[in-house]
Amino acid sequence: MSKISVDGLHRGLKSRHVDLIALGGIIGSCYFLGTGEVVAEVGPAAFLAYILGGVIIYLTMLCMGELSVAIPMSGSFITYAADYISPSVACATGWSYWLNWVIYIPSECVAAGIIMQALTNIDGYIWAICFGCLITFINLCRVTLFGEIEFWLALIKIFALIGFVVLSLLIFFGLLHGEHDHGYIGSEYLFKSGGLFPNGGLTLLIAMVLMLVNYQGSEIIGIAAGESPDPEKTIPKAISRVCFRILCLYILPVFCLVLIFSLE
Repeated sequence: MSKISVDGLHRGLKSRHVDLIALGGIIGSCYFLGTGEVVAEVGPAAFLAYILGGVIIYLTMLCMGELSVAIPMSGSFITYAADYISPSVACATGWSYWLNWVIYIPSECVAAGIIMQALTNIDGYIWAICFGCLITFINLCRVTLFGEIEFWLALIKIFALIGFVVLSLLIFFGLLHGEHDHGYIGSEYLFKSGGLFPNGGLTLLIAMVLMLVNYQGSEIIGIAAGESPDPEKTIPKAISRVCFRILCLYILPVFCLVLIFSLE
């Protein structure tokens, strides 16, 4: 049975649940579609935007983790804002965060629908509705079941990215190709057509607005702290593991993409 604390929280999330919830929360459909837009706007230097974004997220998670360990509660950063800044700031933070997810969740469903429509030729809005119902069901489940479902769904995302990295490396070294064998690609696409910044260096900063949306969900680790039975141990470990996996599962796939993808 799930442990229940004095504040009424069902502390049923295990360490592996927290790890994968934080990681899986930032790997969504918008990542796969949004990355294409970032690469189109910035060029091969798109992987630098993800590195900069990773540093920002890492620093943010350090701050969130310290607060979550010191004061684990269900209200997370909204409660922290009320206690240490002001209730008005907490109100603005809470409503903006609510509005953020109200917009983001449907956008994820639409993005998933677009991807599935390309794969199945079934109208995207049907997939979007199905995914929306599935997300609602998962969030209505009890904590232990919610953590288990999120754990396995996150693993699927991770294996998909690992599979992409492996395939891209095979293409890069000329071991996998289509009708025309280009052999070893090298830096042909990385510095071709204007170099790393074919549209100028300013586009890197402009694209950061779109790219940082793909990191949304990392703050869930602070919210999950209130449902963790041992936040003093699980949260610091989750932060260190997630930041390392962000490097491997976000930056590395994007770098592999720009190595094998021609903007022409």
